[in-house]
Amino acid sequence: MKRSNFQILSSLIGFVGDMKWIVIMAILMGVAGFMAAILIPVLGGYGILKILANESWQPILWTMVFGAFMRGVLRYAEQASNHYIAFKLLAHIRDVIFRKLRALAPAKLETKEKGNLISLITSDVELLEVFYAHTISPVCIAFLVSLICVLWQGSLHFSLALLALIAYGTIGGLLPYFLSKSTMSAGRSYREKSAMINAKMLEGVRGIQDLLQFGSANVYKEDLIDKTRGHAKEEKKIKQQMGLGLSMSNALILFFSVLMFLWSYWLYQNGFVSYEALLISPLLQISSFGPVIALSNLGTGLAPTLGAGNRLLDLLEEEAVVEEVKTGTKPSFDRLEVDGVDFGYGKDLVLQDFSLKIPQGKVLGIRGASGCGKSTLLKLLMRFWDVERGKILVDGKKIQTIQTSALR
Repeated sequence: MKRSNFQILSSLIGFVGDMKWIVIMAILMGVAGFMAAILIPVLGGYGILKILANESWQPILWTMVFGAFMRGVLRYAEQASNHYIAFKLLAHIRDVIFRKLRALAPAKLETKEKGNLISLITSDVELLEVFYAHTISPVCIAFLVSLICVLWQGSLHFSLALLALIAYGTIGGLLPYFLSKSTMSAGRSYREKSAMINAKMLEGVRGIQDLLQFGSANVYKEDLIDKTRGHAKEEKKIKQQMGLGLSMSNALILFFSVLMFLWSYWLYQNGFVSYEALLISPLLQISSFGPVIALSNLGTGLAPTLGAGNRLLDLLEEEAVVEEVKTGTKPSFDRLEVDGVDFGYGKDLVLQDFSLKIPQGKVLGIRGASGCGKSTLLKLLMRFWDVERGKILVDGKKIQTIQTSALR
C-alpha cells in the first residue's frame, strides 16, 4: 500500500505513547543545548563591543565558558534520552510484529518469503531507530530554536526577523520537503530489494544441495548478482540525493548569511539599527543554522527509514485469513468428518466436493500425485484456512466453533 510521508510518520509517532514525557524532556534539553552553543559566538560579539567601549568583558568570557560546558552536558542528556526512547520503542515494535505474525500464522506466512520476513523483523526495525532517535526531537528542536532566534532578530529590527524566518523555512522546511519527495520511491524500492536479496540468500543456503545436484548454482549466482546490482543502483540514487541535499543546504546557508550581513549593513548605513545590531545579527544568523541543517539532512536520510516504516505498516494492517477461536468448545474427538468440501488457492480448486470420514483410533494413509491436495486437506483439518464450500465436523460440531488450540 502506498502512503504519503506524513501518513507513515504520523503512524510511527503513534507508537511513542506513554514515553511522550521523555520526548518532551529531550526536546527541552536539545533547545537549551543549541541556545548555549548559539550564545557562544553571540556573546563573543558583545564582548568585542565591551572591549571597544573600555568596559569589563570578563563576565562575558566566563558566561561563554559556562555555555560551552552546558552545551556538552545538555547534548549528552538529549542524545541519551532519544536513544533510550528509540531502543525501548524498537523492543515494543518487535513485540507488536511477533504478535501480528502469530495472528497471521500459519496461512498468511506460507505465502510470504521467509527472507523477506527476516529482513522486516531485523534490518527494517533497526532503521526505525533513525526516526525515533534522530527525527522527532530534532524537528521540534529546530522549530523552537528558530522561533527564539526569529524573535531575537525581531528585537533588533522586524525586517531582520523576516529574513531569518525565510532562511530557516527554506533550509529546514522547503529543502527537506522536496528532497524527501524525490527520494521516497527510491527508499521504498531500496528496502524491497534488500528484502529480496535476504530472501534469495536464505533460499540458496537452504537449497544448496538441490542447486548442486541439478547444476543450477550458476543460474542462482547470476540471479543473486542481478538483484544485488539493482539494490546498489537504488542505494546510489539515495546517496546522490544526499550529496545534492548537503550541497544545496551549505549553499543556502552561505547565501542567507551573506544576505543577512548585507541587509543589516544597509539598515545601519540608513540609521535603522545600531552598530550593535550590525555585529550581532549576522553572528546570530550564522550560529543558529545547526538545528535546521539537521532537518535538511533528514530529507534524504529518512528515505530508507520511510521505506522500512511503510513495509512495517503493511504487515500490521494485514488481516488474518482465519480468526483464532479462544472460547470455543473442547470436544472428545470421537470422529472427524469432511463433507462436500471445496477449496482452492485463488481461482484453481485443489479439492472439489471432497468427503471423508475418520473414526477414532484408526490410522489412515493419504495417497495421491503431487499437488492433488494432500497437505491442503491436513491444513484444512487444522483450520489453517476455512473451506470455501461444505463443512468439516468434529463430533458433529463445525470446527469454527471449536477452540483453535485444542483442535490443532
